Order: sequence, then structure tokens, then C-alpha cells
Amino acid sequence: MSRPRETPLKLHYRHKRGRREYRVAYYDEGGVRHLVWLDTRKFREAERLGKQFLAIMEEQDRRRESPSLAMLYRRYLRERRPYLEDSSLKAYRFGMSKFVRYLYSRKIHTLADLQDADLRGYPAHLLQANSQPSANRYIREAKVLCNYWGCHVQAKQLKPVREPRRPKRILSAREVGLLLRAASDDYRPMIAVLVFTGMSLSEMLTLTWDQIDFDRRVITATKGIKRRRERHIPMHARLEHVLRQVPRGAALVFPSPANAGVREKSAFGRSFRRIVKRAGIPHCTAHDLRRTFLSIIVNAGYPAEVAQELAGHADVEVTRDHYLQVRASTLRSAVAVLPDFVTESQNDQ
Repeated sequence: MSRPRETPLKLHYRHKRGRREYRVAYYDEGGVRHLVWLDTRKFREAERLGKQFLAIMEEQDRRRESPSLAMLYRRYLRERRPYLEDSSLKAYRFGMSKFVRYLYSRKIHTLADLQDADLRGYPAHLLQANSQPSANRYIREAKVLCNYWGCHVQAKQLKPVREPRRPKRILSAREVGLLLRAASDDYRPMIAVLVFTGMSLSEMLTLTWDQIDFDRRVITATKGIKRRRERHIPMHARLEHVLRQVPRGAALVFPSPANAGVREKSAFGRSFRRIVKRAGIPHCTAHDLRRTFLSIIVNAGYPAEVAQELAGHADVEVTRDHYLQVRASTLRSAVAVLPDFVTESQNDQ
């Protein structure tokens, strides 16, 4: 026998030494009925205390019956396991368990205990032992877990911390050459596609052989484009030579070696950072190769609209504001075009 979900308020009274005392009935976990005496002689006060006591008991029942946060966390990992690679699953397990341990340290064991204010201190807690990028990664994983639990309002309290902004980089021809030489045979063609086409990382990782036309020397980019339309990128002669050397074993040009599916961006990013370190060049990202491609096009004298079309941007202002960077040599050449105004004025005299 289990306790009824809603215990009705029943007040009992007795006369003791000439005064009336009230008591309230409730059921324990085994369904056993108990009577609790209330320290009052007034009926209205006894009614208020009785309702308050039953509400406390109901809340204790609800928390006792709620699954623990650790149980919900393990359920999420079981459901997501078929869709995640082992490395991603390992990262999720590490980051989310850190979040659950933080909640347990604050005496939060079930969702019934979770409040908005409990999550506001999590970013500061992470910064005590982690860098800003690592803290933001753990915060993102905690938000994923909160949204899975249905705690969408509480998840909004997990604000990312401010990271030091790295300057946007435009690689020189020498730096790109060092990068290609430092890359392994698997990653050299991928880097070549990024720097010779200006594709985004997601477009390169999902590139298929039927998008490459060697006869017309054109690559058709169709995936990951915000405008949802195709764009055709002419193939550089060096890139054509590189792509012809890539073995064809799957529909994807650069499949994952683990399952022949699409490579994870995070896995590519880790390998790219190691390549940059071996090349001995300053820090750069895969997105800097796209920025380098577009800036070289514009610095060569082509209008920004050409770079916009090659990048697949819907607005040319996006191309100008976020990708283009004019080299100092181009600025000096532009200023050198100006005539010598002082000499011209003296000649007129």
C-alpha cells in the first residue's frame, strides 16, 4: 500500500486538561496512517498548520520519487550513444559529469531542487580551474543537458564567459606553403580545398565526388550554404592535381576513417592545430584559410562582389565586414597613385 497522492486534511481534536488540541492525519511511504498533534487550540490556526504540514509531506514525496540528476544524465548518454562518435561521447561524459557534480555539491539531487540562482554561479566555478574556452565548452554541454531535462528557463542562466578575441589572420603564401608541407597525406588535400576554393569547413567535410567536375574544372558547392542555392567555384590547376591523387573509396571525398561517414569538425580542428604547431607559424584556424582566399581575390583588384559570389554570401556587406582584409602593400600602392599636389601648384605659379 502506498501513500495517496493527495492526503485530505482531517483534523481531530481531544480535550486535555480542560483544553482542546488538534491533530492531522497523514500516510507514510508504507501506507501506514499517522496522527501528528498541532500546537494550537484554535481551529483556524490548526487548519492552516495542517495544510502547511501536508504540503511539506507532499513535497518530500515528490522529491523522493523524482529520479536523481545522475540517473537523468546517464539516460541522456544512453540515448545519444548511437549518434555520437566515441571521442564526442567521451567529451560529453566528462563535461556533463562535471556539471552534475557541481549541482550535487550545492545539495541539488533532483530536478525538483533545481532553481535559477543555482546555475548562475557555474561559470565562475569553472573559471577557477579552467581556461575561458574550456569553461564555455563545459557551459554549452551543461545547457544541452538542461534542455534535455526540460529546464529551458534555468538553462538561460548559464551565460558564456568572455574569451580573449584573437585577431583575424590572413596567411601569406609562405605560411600556406609551410602549412601544406607540415600536413599529413590525409589532411594535405583538405587544406588545399579550403585555401584554393574558400569553402567553409562544413562544405569541405561534406564534399562528394559528384560535386567535382574534372572535365569543366568546376566544383559545385551545395551543402551548408545559407542562401540554399548552388554556387560554382572554378578549380585551380594545383588543386586539380591534388584531388586527382585522392583515392576514391566512398561517396565523400574526405570520409571519416572510423566509419566512412562525415568527419567531426572538432576532430579536424584538433588535427589542424597540431599541423599549425608543426609548421611553426602563428596561431590560425581553418576559417582563416577561407578569409585568406577571399582577401587575396580582392587584393588582386577584383571587386568585393566577386568574393561574395565565390563565398556564397547573401550580402556583400558580410563579405566586407568579416572576411576581407586589405594588405598594407595594397594601401601603399593606392596612396602612391595620388599626384604630387605641391609640385603641381608650384608649376601653375
